[in-house]
Amino acid sequence: MRHHGWTFLLLLPLAGTMMAVPAPPPSVPRVEIRRGPGVEATIAVVQGTLLAAAPARDWADRQGVALLVAAGKGEKGWRSLQLLEPGKATLEPLAESMPETADSLVSMDLGEGAPALVVGSPGVLDALIFPNRRPGKLRRLMVEPGLDLRAFFPGLASPRPADLPGIPVARAGLLQLLAAAPGASGSLRAVVSAPLPVRAGREGNGIRLASPPVHLLPGAAGSPSLFAVGPEVQGKRRIHTLLLSAAGAAAVDAWSLLPEDAEVAESRYTRWEGRPALLVSTFDKAGINAKRRLRLFLLAADRTGGGALPVLDLATDCPFWSRLDASLVDVDGDGRQDLVLIHRLGLRGKKIRCEVRRGIGGSGGDRFEAEPRVSEIDAESSEWAYGDWNGDGAPDLAVLDGERLLLYPGAGKTGRLAERPAWALPVGPVHPGAGSAVAVEVGGSGEGSRVSAQAGAGYGFFEIADAAGLGAPQVVLAGPDHQGHSVLVLARRVP
Repeated sequence: MRHHGWTFLLLLPLAGTMMAVPAPPPSVPRVEIRRGPGVEATIAVVQGTLLAAAPARDWADRQGVALLVAAGKGEKGWRSLQLLEPGKATLEPLAESMPETADSLVSMDLGEGAPALVVGSPGVLDALIFPNRRPGKLRRLMVEPGLDLRAFFPGLASPRPADLPGIPVARAGLLQLLAAAPGASGSLRAVVSAPLPVRAGREGNGIRLASPPVHLLPGAAGSPSLFAVGPEVQGKRRIHTLLLSAAGAAAVDAWSLLPEDAEVAESRYTRWEGRPALLVSTFDKAGINAKRRLRLFLLAADRTGGGALPVLDLATDCPFWSRLDASLVDVDGDGRQDLVLIHRLGLRGKKIRCEVRRGIGGSGGDRFEAEPRVSEIDAESSEWAYGDWNGDGAPDLAVLDGERLLLYPGAGKTGRLAERPAWALPVGPVHPGAGSAVAVEVGGSGEGSRVSAQAGAGYGFFEIADAAGLGAPQVVLAGPDHQGHSVLVLARRVP
């Protein structure tokens, strides 16, 4: 019989032969332990979307990282809350059940003698309690429309500065610090409230109100902790920042002025010699040979709105399309901040360049050495984290290269990195993305507050921090694997 179109051929195995059967995919959830020279990585793979993570301790006094997971894509599906204990190949349930709107976690002092894990949902905060030494239950702490913890905790939160009187939360038009109410164990109250700038825009049949991102600047050298609200780019040159005191002092409007028209690509609030500052990377136009410039602005009161020019204006070798990771860190331990720039190199980006300009005193750009100390890493990656992992005082560079996690140690006080990694571990596919601050918005359709850059995007970050509360930093990596799973990696030092 003649068939028009495709001809199908059926192949049957001969008697006595075996057909190859593909291995089944690894089960999920699962936890794997992988080791290298002086390092142990705990790798958790869970079904669905990782929404939040925070240091936590369970009913059996086990210390680790709490993982809040939605079973579906984005923020859809039922929630689970589990504890990942470094070095243990299991995930332990932390709660009997979770609200289907839960989206955030933070560890905070509720006045009960030990930090508690707080679970955030839109407009609601609950505390996890363990009344019977078994997976816990949630106790209601606060209900306020628009309340959203994700404004400050899109990644694993750093320890709260000692002078900060409470946990910060933000919503459109309002910043608050929440602390335990005196004489009322397990309840919260606002100890500081400050208005935020608000902008309005149409959405569907309603109006959306939004406030700019809010960043915490810990205190330094006798200077109190501050909140930097912004940056808001106005036109091609002016940048507005609102500085708020954690102690409730009057707000300060700071304006920065770019020397010429430019596109702002990235920004970071920081401190320079104790003063609040803003690092901004810009480019004039896109092009195959276009490079980024780095500007450093000091932030001070400016009622005129004219804007202060940068105290540092530096041409870099960073291609306009690459991430430019700029920071002020005391790399060599001499008490002065050094300027560190990390970016991809070349037209195809097959190397990572780390350059350190030592702080030498002086004024303006003269406060840094003109010639940087340069290290180049063979890795085609835009994902890295910079910080002191091994505890020797010199920052190290962790790099995600494909499906491998590598660590390049800092070479003492030279400011350079070791030429070869101290260790390299396979971690599988994981895409951390960006764990940056995002705008807090209130929808115009009755949906309450939401964080636009997080909606449906899941949860990802890459940093060197004490994520598990162990007293020593870990390399922490989290993100989706683009196969319907989320991955969290904790790499810690071991003897």
